[in-house]
Amino acid sequence: MNRKNLTEQILETIKKKRMKPRPRWEFLLKDYSIWLAGIISLLVGSLAFSVIIHMFKNNDWNLYKYISDGFLSFVLVTLPYFWVIFLAIFILLVYYNFKNTKGGYKYKLPVVILASVIISIVLGTLLYDIGIGQTIDEILSEQISFYNRFINPRRAMWVRPEEGLLAGMVVSVTDSEHFEVQDINGKVWEIDATQAITATEAEINVSGRIKIIGEKINDNTFQAKIIVAGPPPRRWLKPHHLFPGRIPGMDFERKILPMRMER
Repeated sequence: MNRKNLTEQILETIKKKRMKPRPRWEFLLKDYSIWLAGIISLLVGSLAFSVIIHMFKNNDWNLYKYISDGFLSFVLVTLPYFWVIFLAIFILLVYYNFKNTKGGYKYKLPVVILASVIISIVLGTLLYDIGIGQTIDEILSEQISFYNRFINPRRAMWVRPEEGLLAGMVVSVTDSEHFEVQDINGKVWEIDATQAITATEAEINVSGRIKIIGEKINDNTFQAKIIVAGPPPRRWLKPHHLFPGRIPGMDFERKILPMRMER
């Protein structure tokens, strides 16, 4: 078949099937949509990384001896598996979308993945620094019932009054040794802190967040032995320094680690 016949055959096929050239805007729309999907994937990955930073920084590393059987078990229970997997999925989505852009096929997988990871780390750190990581973690904890059990069990670890662990927000104060705390389940406890050692960072005032190690006296009363600061109040766009120089309660922890609690 010569070129002339081939051309005629192609034209005849186009005529029979009533084929029309696709307008340029369709190709542009597809390309822009792929770029938009890639940017959204990168943004979601960065949000996930901001939550990972928040969970890692507020993981009670200085108190693991009091809330778990050992350091290894503490790490295995509290690692943010869900958010790490979530981050990995969206980094792969970034690669998939980038590969389908014009010229994206020229770049190898390791290069795109590395660039995506670096951007996610930088942007995720900035998002964490303005409090978004904490906000996401706490909103999910409040709105999704299984979040504390399966995704961030560290929060639930602090609502075990039978085992001497309690955390929540101060809702009323009689004096520095007698106050009420509402735990994350909404239950209000009367706290007796007459024999407690209190970290300087712990705020015993209304709306202050604290963590208490002690002993359950009855269904409504908890005897505090050690009181440390909880996470700061969630405030949108309020900076939280990533490396403040010390973990809240760290100086206090050096004084109390030699102590052994009786459970």
